[in-house]
Amino acid sequence: MKDATLFGYLLVFLAAVTWGTSGLFFRGLNSAGIGPLSAVFWRSGLMAVVCFCVWMLVLWSGRRNGKRTEVPSEIPVFPNTRNILRFALLGFINIVPVQYLFAYSVLLTSVAVAVTLQYTAPFFVTVLSRLVYKEPITPLKMAGLVISVSGLALAVGLVDLLSGGASSVSPLAIAVGLTSGFFYGLYTLLLKGSSTEHHPIYLTMWVMTFGALSASIVALVGGEGIRVPSGPAPWGLVVLLSLLPGVLGFCLYTAGLARVESSRASIIATVEPVAAGFFAFLFWGEMVSVTQAVGMVMVIAGVISVGLDGKLKRNFVPSCVYAEQKADAYKVGHHRATSIAHEGQGQPGHGHKA
Repeated sequence: MKDATLFGYLLVFLAAVTWGTSGLFFRGLNSAGIGPLSAVFWRSGLMAVVCFCVWMLVLWSGRRNGKRTEVPSEIPVFPNTRNILRFALLGFINIVPVQYLFAYSVLLTSVAVAVTLQYTAPFFVTVLSRLVYKEPITPLKMAGLVISVSGLALAVGLVDLLSGGASSVSPLAIAVGLTSGFFYGLYTLLLKGSSTEHHPIYLTMWVMTFGALSASIVALVGGEGIRVPSGPAPWGLVVLLSLLPGVLGFCLYTAGLARVESSRASIIATVEPVAAGFFAFLFWGEMVSVTQAVGMVMVIAGVISVGLDGKLKRNFVPSCVYAEQKADAYKVGHHRATSIAHEGQGQPGHGHKA
């Protein structure tokens, strides 16, 4: 049992490390002439195709193995009207204001600072939960907020600016990064209901599909257009961006969650900004000051404080959004799917509604 738990921790750690490579690929694609909007379009599109293939395999396996499958074979490929609207909203928010703005912030500041700015998502969730759901802000949450806001001030050079010096991070970079964090927090709240109703692969497939569609519409309306990678190197970066921090990160994290508690997994996953900073230093020679490093550590400490709160065990580490999907869709959804399958045997004609 202990070995299985330790292996689960390792899987979550590796997932966070893969997420830390996103900034490198976005910057590499930009150097190859593929801007942030085109990059997130190709990434979401390729992820949608991969998830579609996996979903077809899941359904085929379900029909072949009968009772051994976790997903009833009656689940349709195409969602109903209500779910189409929901997936479209989730896809738009995830790709345009979240992924696009993150990719853009990577071009405005260091990768480590961009990831740290996006890690403010848990605190926007805390505030939104208070305003919308009337959830109380506990002392632990408040402590996390204070620690992280203080750390953020150090990480972006606000303290240097107030003391008469110059900030190493531009106001535009701060605004873009924080906006990405805000919408990531909003995305986790909107995702909450869908994650309990749909298989994570099915949900990801449609969110990425509508995300790619949203990115293409925004690019065409804005006059930017979608740039097609030319040559094996840019296409290689697109594939790596889609498969490494995208598909592989998702698989590693969900596999890890099957072995460890989601609250502990979320804490382990805060290694992502550290990994992002390390890769940026290794491949791009990016350096962060001692003050910025201290600030980043404080932001991570604040995220951990929020994650330790009993009511916020899941959902609120930005790249760990699929924690909710795995924990709920596989535990609640599997129980629901099994009940539906058993009911269907007694009442032929009743199918599963996606």
